[in-house]
Amino acid sequence: MGVTCILVLISTAFIYSKSNTHDAKVTFLGDDEYLTEIVKDIYNAKKSVYCGNYMFKLDEELIGTPKNEPVALIAHALVKTKENGVDVKLLLDIEKETDRLSRYNTKTADILNKHNIEIYFDSSKKRFHPKMCVIDNDIVYIGSHNFTYSAMKRNNEVSVKIISKDIAKDSIEYLNLIDKKLYK
Repeated sequence: MGVTCILVLISTAFIYSKSNTHDAKVTFLGDDEYLTEIVKDIYNAKKSVYCGNYMFKLDEELIGTPKNEPVALIAHALVKTKENGVDVKLLLDIEKETDRLSRYNTKTADILNKHNIEIYFDSSKKRFHPKMCVIDNDIVYIGSHNFTYSAMKRNNEVSVKIISKDIAKDSIEYLNLIDKKLYK
């Protein structure tokens, strides 16, 4: 394969790759700053909360009394927001029924389904690894925070809060490409 052919292939890849640049207000959220911001924005949602997460590890007994348990605070916010008429949907990863991740995500889905929250599992052959939420088609959270106690309290994690209708639109398009047309 000649140099010209390789350059044509590389040029073609760049032409067909999708990369969007948008203006946005971005807030850096290190470690536990994330929890405070996302819970506040979920509670304040008016139309929709759409999340795609690799892991969401929730214990049932914590949902009614979240106190200071970080994952229960998120779940409680999602449940209350759903009760207020907001469209709440989550897309989670699932691998094998016997693996730890799938057990955690399935248990969380069972708990949240009891509260009328729609949970979907990724059906692709790739691991669904994002940690993202789109709130009211305007606010996007993207970063390393799983919805787990470890991510919220033990690990060093970093995420960003982005306020941008354009980035929210791109994020929803991405989630819809992964699996089904779940998000509006």
